[in-house]
Amino acid sequence: MENGVILIDKCPVCGSKRRFVEELAKTEKEEGRMRRGLGFCTHIIRDSVVDREMVNQMPYGTEIPLYEVWMDICLGYPDKPCGNIYAVKIVKDTATKKPKLEMPGDQMPGQFNQN
Repeated sequence: MENGVILIDKCPVCGSKRRFVEELAKTEKEEGRMRRGLGFCTHIIRDSVVDREMVNQMPYGTEIPLYEVWMDICLGYPDKPCGNIYAVKIVKDTATKKPKLEMPGDQMPGQFNQN
């Protein structure tokens, strides 16, 4: 894992490097309707690894592990479509617990912060 990123460059089932949404995005980039450096896939799963019942007890500044999984669909070889849905990119990161900042106007007149 380099810099918290794992790239999977071929289908674990058939070994093909052709992916459906990635190829659609490539066509859009060639036609000038999408930025060249933009990655694209079927969907991205993004979440944290934290006990939701304990997060309020954690002090501000606590680092919480995050993960991101990019998924796409294998096209397989032209004469033998695969269709396997698999992770093409896995990212490990962290977030730091911070207090929620209130902006002016967030509170109605007469309301008080409950600390």
